[in-house]
Amino acid sequence: MKPSSIVRTFCALAIAALIFTGCEDPYGPDDWVAIPDTVDLFSLGRPEYHGLPSAYDLLSGFHGQRVAVETPGSSGNWDFVLTESDGKLYLSPAGIIKDLGLGSGIAPLPGETFESVTKVPGAAARYQDTTSVALEEGVVYAVRSRRYYGLVGEICVLYGKLAPIDIDHAAGVLRFEIIRNPNCNDRSMIPPK
Repeated sequence: MKPSSIVRTFCALAIAALIFTGCEDPYGPDDWVAIPDTVDLFSLGRPEYHGLPSAYDLLSGFHGQRVAVETPGSSGNWDFVLTESDGKLYLSPAGIIKDLGLGSGIAPLPGETFESVTKVPGAAARYQDTTSVALEEGVVYAVRSRRYYGLVGEICVLYGKLAPIDIDHAAGVLRFEIIRNPNCNDRSMIPPK
């Protein structure tokens, strides 16, 4: 058998294997499940909560991961942090600290419920990325992670939605539920089938 015949035979077998085995695209979207996680964050400004998680990293874990931030500029491994001013709690994106302005943002979605948000906004102007957002009962928030490089070098962010379950302004504690889509730049809050 000639070398060119061997190559053609191999190519034909490889194509047939792809068709019949249903090989998954390693660069395609990841499967995920829309089961909300419940998270507690503690106000960054309170000495009694020193060492407890006050920030959230959307790029780690199944839905994200809580982060203890002793000094806001000490690490860029978080996307938003629980802060307070005048007795009210706020979510503050990493961009409030000049050196951490890497694209994370928060967008209030008034009039929506957690279940009704099937796709979060994509327009950058909808997200607060350098100012804090006041937390309100009954308001759902879209969240956007800091930028990172995807598998083939594209610039990516992850999107999610969160809804406060309990905003305890007096205690400086926020409990919320969150769902995050793990796929690069995908704003859908409904997993692929």
